[in-house]
Amino acid sequence: MSGIWGMVDLKGGTINDIVPKQMKEPYQSCKIDEYFQIKGKNIYFECGMQYFTKEAEFEKLPFADKARRRYYNADIYLDNREELLERLQIPKNERKSMADGTLFRLAYEKWNKECVSYIRGSYTAVIYNEDKQEILCIRDATGNRCLYYCIEDGIFYFSTLIKAITNARHKRTQLNKRWLSDFLALDQLAMTTECTETPYEGIYKLEPAQMITFSLRRGMEKEEYWRPLERQKELRLNTDRDYQKQFAALFQDAVNCTLRTDGGIGILLSGGLDSTATASLAAGKLKADGKKLYSYTSVPEKEYKSDRMAYSIVNESPNVKILESYLGNLQCNFCDMEGQNCWDDKEEMLDIYEMPYKAVQNVSWINGAVKMAREQGCQIMLNGQFGNSTISFGYEDVHYQTLLKQGKMLTLKKEIDMLHQRIPIISRKKVWYDVLKEVIPYKIRAVFSKEKDMFQNVLLCSDKIKEFDIERRFKKKGLNSIIKRQFTWKQFRRFIVMKEAMSQIGEMETKVSLKHGVMIKDPSRDKRLIEFCLSLPSEQFVREGISRRLIRVYMKEYMPEELLTDLYRKGQQSADWMYRLEKEWSAVYQEMKQLFDKGKGKEYFEQDKVQALLERCRERATENETEMRTLFYSAILAEFVDREG
Repeated sequence: MSGIWGMVDLKGGTINDIVPKQMKEPYQSCKIDEYFQIKGKNIYFECGMQYFTKEAEFEKLPFADKARRRYYNADIYLDNREELLERLQIPKNERKSMADGTLFRLAYEKWNKECVSYIRGSYTAVIYNEDKQEILCIRDATGNRCLYYCIEDGIFYFSTLIKAITNARHKRTQLNKRWLSDFLALDQLAMTTECTETPYEGIYKLEPAQMITFSLRRGMEKEEYWRPLERQKELRLNTDRDYQKQFAALFQDAVNCTLRTDGGIGILLSGGLDSTATASLAAGKLKADGKKLYSYTSVPEKEYKSDRMAYSIVNESPNVKILESYLGNLQCNFCDMEGQNCWDDKEEMLDIYEMPYKAVQNVSWINGAVKMAREQGCQIMLNGQFGNSTISFGYEDVHYQTLLKQGKMLTLKKEIDMLHQRIPIISRKKVWYDVLKEVIPYKIRAVFSKEKDMFQNVLLCSDKIKEFDIERRFKKKGLNSIIKRQFTWKQFRRFIVMKEAMSQIGEMETKVSLKHGVMIKDPSRDKRLIEFCLSLPSEQFVREGISRRLIRVYMKEYMPEELLTDLYRKGQQSADWMYRLEKEWSAVYQEMKQLFDKGKGKEYFEQDKVQALLERCRERATENETEMRTLFYSAILAEFVDREG
């Protein structure tokens, strides 16, 4: 893996000697093992290598193929390395010294653009064809790694980090006001509505599963090479055991693909199903090789007390300890980040992410855990972040709407009755009400809704809403709905492969990986797992009152039973984030107020709303967690505009 960057002047101009220094500068703060570059009259490619595997030390990137007059740069970790070695018929005596970048190049030489059909893993790649004066850029199917680009006066810039492009381009980079406005307008953790845009005007990013080709003669051409919803047929097997065997084998292989390193393997481990299932399979494989799995778990400060114990697990360390005892080779680290709060490190996180961020309660401990993992010798950090969309998907409301749409009312009644039997606190009457109200068309329900303003919970000013036509665009995409909607499984599947979500996760993970020299890998985002889950009928995810069945039923032989039987409570990482803020609230409040009152970002905020919210929490951090999160990420955006505006 690596950071990659460079530029090509397609008009044939000479690249200034200062450009390599300008583009390399932001990578100097990352954990880079070695730098390599190619520089010619009108081309400059550079790669900052991070050696996570044995083979990476043989990597030759960037690479100039003088015979074919092509130049290659790639940031790549193959998940199907052995399969690719066989397909390309690489002699066995050459395999140990053949790096992933070389395999990618050979695959491209053999299959051209079709190579993406044969390659799985985390990667971005840039290929410059000198004869055609054409540049090809590729991003992996699920967006595990990110790549930014800019086209200016016939010059094509690219980089894993945005700052390399802003440093080198000729024109002064302006902030993208529409991106910033959408960030504030979205009443959720999503940061953007336009997958290719960034907070900077003129700088774009590749979408997951996208190839772009650029030349002066033909301009920009975009291709989407993976459309799982269009090709996926429903999988019907004879028995439930057949589904279990296929799922378990696929999940195990997805995990095994992420363990290729000589260094330690870590995992961001909660007490929940996704990371626990991933840890169980990873630990089993590592144990057979005589290795440990190092886990990192967010825990609250010792003095923290919560009244949410009835429906949330606010301290997940007991569940982690159960897993530790069960697996035998799990070395646990409990990250309480004593004395820290998520406001303290906002400047560091803005430096790393290069943009405002919203998951304010989690970024601090994840960043701290990855730092700790690096110090303990880990080179790969696993997580199960995407698991809710694959390995532990299974929402009751989705299954119930599917049954309702299919007219299977007796099955629906049986399912609701069994849910109540397993979790008596859930009212059957309430479930039936929620299911049947979807019979009334959404547009009619919206007319009679008491809530009319889709932006009532955000702080963006009305002028920006009008300027960027946000209301119309959001309605078209179904964002900020004033009434909660329920979907059938067929309808819901599009949310699983939302490119905006996959891209956002990949951006954050790539940058933390680069910063600390620990590659973040999520087996639950494996392309094959996504395709498999999209092919399953709804009843495989929810049945007989059991939700998230793929793990709760199919993973029983791999996980402690105690962790599979709590059907109601969910784990909550960083549950004490507001409690930590409260300790330093007076100072935090004053800093936030200063940003809103006198910062450069004032133009983005509805000042009446901001002042009302500040007044509600003058004495202490508001008890409303949603309000506090909105205030916090709005202040983060204000800080970003102050720095970059």
